[in-house]
Amino acid sequence: MPNLMDTIIVKRWIRNTATPRCRPESSNVQEGNMKPYVPGEEEVFGYGALSYCWGYCQNFTTTKASLPNYILSIDFNALPRTLKDAVTTTRNLGLRYLWVDALCIVQDDREDKDAEITRMGNVYQNAIITIVAANSPGVECGFLDYKPLPKPVPSIFRSCLTTRS
Repeated sequence: MPNLMDTIIVKRWIRNTATPRCRPESSNVQEGNMKPYVPGEEEVFGYGALSYCWGYCQNFTTTKASLPNYILSIDFNALPRTLKDAVTTTRNLGLRYLWVDALCIVQDDREDKDAEITRMGNVYQNAIITIVAANSPGVECGFLDYKPLPKPVPSIFRSCLTTRS
């Protein structure tokens, strides 16, 4: 997988700017099952957050039915590529926790969704780092090795290019 950012620089930035109580713990989680962490109301800890485009369909979400299983573990290999890339990036940065809206908000619970959506500004504001997967059009595409298609040359310029000789 290509390295699109210098994680050494980002790790140094995190180490130098994180307050002592929010310093990230190194993660030794291997690919496979991940154990979600549900913090207490007043608990403070270091985490990353993911900002990404869901795309046309986001099938990997927390629902009332999946919540009991997801609290026990989430299979890394079952995640869509963008979420895998975000977990990989989080681990490479030495962070242990990652907030992902599709997983941290119960999507079919109106009460939970309304409450959590109102907190999203604080989630991003208080994250040690926000991973922005801006080059990925959807959750299935990933962002670490995604290469956008070249933009087509507008027809007006094509005609100019072909008539000049």
